[in-house]
Amino acid sequence: MNRGGEISALLLPVLLLVSPAMAQRPAPNVLAGVDSVDARIILTWDSGIRGFDEATVRSRLQTVIELELRERGIVVTKVAPNYLLLTVTVLNNDDGTISYRHDIALYEPGLPKRVILDLVLGSMGNMDFRRWNTLTKSDSERVSLEMRAKIWEGFWSAYNDTSTTNSTVGWVITWYGSGGIVHVGRNNLQSGLEKTATEMAQAFANAYIAVHRPR
Repeated sequence: MNRGGEISALLLPVLLLVSPAMAQRPAPNVLAGVDSVDARIILTWDSGIRGFDEATVRSRLQTVIELELRERGIVVTKVAPNYLLLTVTVLNNDDGTISYRHDIALYEPGLPKRVILDLVLGSMGNMDFRRWNTLTKSDSERVSLEMRAKIWEGFWSAYNDTSTTNSTVGWVITWYGSGGIVHVGRNNLQSGLEKTATEMAQAFANAYIAVHRPR
């Protein structure tokens, strides 16, 4: 996998695997094929905030999230085939308070096969086979279904052709946690950010452990 360049540039072609209506409901087993993560902090800092060193804050948050994940038994390594990104945007307010927005998501290259299979099996589980049988008896509907099947077959064939996909693979979000906005006093900024980093790491860890615990 090519990991060169800035993370922000790599993630420009990110595609959501779920519709907007499903934005709060990632597939429950989507982390089953993940065995390690490359956890990163993406910090956007308002230059109007005084008394803090941006690099120091970022380094501290990086340490917090990595420690929390490792304490939960999750392997954190720079060679993991993904990015677990905690994105934090910090803004200075005119009244002397500070606000920050936070989100966490797992980005993976391409469209992981386990995700495709999960989506397909989920669709099959919800399929009305009596309606399917009725549709196949109609010539127009049968042709439509056959065309869809050919499109799927072409996609699946192209997806598995690594000679054409390895060098042009995009990035997708396969898991995401609940983000939010926090308002704090200047004196509580560091502790607030560290608390948020811990909670975001715990949210991922809980989802990860749920599908990796011994059966």
